[in-house]
Amino acid sequence: MDMVLEHLYYPQEAIKKIFKILKPGGQLIFSIPYFNGWEFGTFREFSYGLHLPAHLFFFSKNNIRDMLSDGFSGFRIIFQNFDRDVIASAFYKHREKGGFLLKIISRSKLLRWILIRPFVFILSLFGLTSRVTVKTKKA
Repeated sequence: MDMVLEHLYYPQEAIKKIFKILKPGGQLIFSIPYFNGWEFGTFREFSYGLHLPAHLFFFSKNNIRDMLSDGFSGFRIIFQNFDRDVIASAFYKHREKGGFLLKIISRSKLLRWILIRPFVFILSLFGLTSRVTVKTKKA
């Protein structure tokens, strides 16, 4: 399930329904925005991951743990290295000032690979990106 739970009014209810149809040992894998990431902390209201008003729910490690506490055996968080979140957030924050350099970087795949991707990769290694994949299995 990719980037769905944050759009639901009651993501916990969706997880409960999935739990009912999973076989014992069955895996649940989903991707969500991660509110504890560097992007949210740095860009705040300009964060691309907010997607207001479409995103109704914001996730942290604690509420992921709470959501999976009934019937799932642990979970693993994989931090994605997706550069669009950082580029779009920077663009939103600086667009009124012109953002000329950001426009050039965002439109050039080569510049993104040289300047932004390594930074986002390092963020992912330290668990600081704002997009994660969660893996768990039914107990």
